[in-house]
Amino acid sequence: MRTLRQKIVQASDFLEQTFPEPNVTYQQRGTIAGSARLQDWEIRLNPILLIENQQSFIDEIHLLNHF
Repeated sequence: MRTLRQKIVQASDFLEQTFPEPNVTYQQRGTIAGSARLQDWEIRLNPILLIENQQSFIDEIHLLNHF
């Protein structure tokens, strides 16, 4: 959540526009680790994959934040 908030501030500063914090849910299922639904301003994470692969899941998400 800390990284998410940092990225929102970065986007707000860069685009000179205020963005609300998205709703984060743990409703993603199957083999997908997570997805973003812009129309609902929601980020869905897969709770099973998060629990089974905590460190690699976090590392992967952190890595994607650099692109």
